[in-house]
Amino acid sequence: MRPPHLAVPLTTLVPLLAALLLAGCTGPEGPQGPVGETGARGPAGLDGSDGVDGADGADGDDGQDGQDGEDFTIPGFIGSDTCGACHEEQYNKMIRSGHPYVMVPTGGVAPLPPPEFEGDYPSAPPDGYAWSDISYLIGGWGWRVRFMDNNGYVVTSGAAPPYTATQFNVEDGSWVNYEEGSAAGTFEMDCGPCHSTGWSIDGHQDDLPGVVGTWSEPGVTCEECHGAAGGHPDNPLEVPMRIDRDSEACGACHGHGPEARIPASGGFGHNAQQWNELANSKHRALDCVDCHDPHASAVYTDPTWNPDRGIISDCESCHFVEAANMDTVAMAGFSCVECHMPPASKSAVSEGLEGDVATHLFAINTDPDAAQFYEDDGDEFMSPFLTLEYACERCHSDGGGALVKPAEELRAVADGYHQPAE
Repeated sequence: MRPPHLAVPLTTLVPLLAALLLAGCTGPEGPQGPVGETGARGPAGLDGSDGVDGADGADGDDGQDGQDGEDFTIPGFIGSDTCGACHEEQYNKMIRSGHPYVMVPTGGVAPLPPPEFEGDYPSAPPDGYAWSDISYLIGGWGWRVRFMDNNGYVVTSGAAPPYTATQFNVEDGSWVNYEEGSAAGTFEMDCGPCHSTGWSIDGHQDDLPGVVGTWSEPGVTCEECHGAAGGHPDNPLEVPMRIDRDSEACGACHGHGPEARIPASGGFGHNAQQWNELANSKHRALDCVDCHDPHASAVYTDPTWNPDRGIISDCESCHFVEAANMDTVAMAGFSCVECHMPPASKSAVSEGLEGDVATHLFAINTDPDAAQFYEDDGDEFMSPFLTLEYACERCHSDGGGALVKPAEELRAVADGYHQPAE
């Protein structure tokens, strides 16, 4: 019989013996099994408490205060006399040109002719008017004069016959009708853009109801081309004046309609369309100021200020080969412009094939059948060249002052006229 203290229940003894047996039989550890798939994400945890605030950054330096800007005002017009105080040469040329006289106030009395003026000047206004009825002359330099009444309307020839001649022609002192069909005191004066300086469409100059717009100075003077000069005399370096040498600047007034066409009527080109003509010639590459002094008259000369009629570069300057090869016997005493710039345009008067304004077309088409003019949609235009009729026959025809020659003979002479002799 076992002692009582050694008695072990069978239920305890059997598992113990099994464990000892297994421990004795266990082999070496096997390799690690593959990693199982990631389990589902558990629920989000609670938000943590706020952290402690960081220290304040250092203050930045204060920026410098900006400087106060100067008051700016649009510069005003000061008048051509003020410009002349410094620019004596340009001023003295300008006042002897036609530009300042395209509009002249009368002050109710007979105006004096411009300096160096040649030709007739109206000694009286149109019939039915006294000088006290006339506020301004329009034009009057080389070609024609029209008149503005005291209400600012252009004096017309009347609404119906008998008409009154109201345009004075400077070249021969004749009077012709102007705006037949327009009643007196109804024809607005809208010439300001090309006949005044500093024109604005706002208002009525001198409170005259017939005048469209206002201006700073009548006639075309310094500031029309160079801009308002306010501030320039006191600070010329900081307030420079505009200098525009492009032909388009001149063409603003010396042009009619689109530059691609050359308007005409009655067998002549229109007045003041030199830009249209130049733009349709090979000389389009040039600027007007390449040949012309813009301050000087191209009509009249002055021995001191304008001895060369404003020409600063003559034809021979570029066309020296052509100039060296001319028939000096047949054309003795004649210059290039006689044939290449004939008066094929008209402002006031004409006779035969000769107008009173030199053309700027230059090129001569020697085909006897070439047409100088053509019509399109009922309007008349000039071809972009000169025909033998205007280049040659204006002289070589009945009453032209030279031997009458048929077109084919003129063509034979003109073709190759400037070719060097072999």
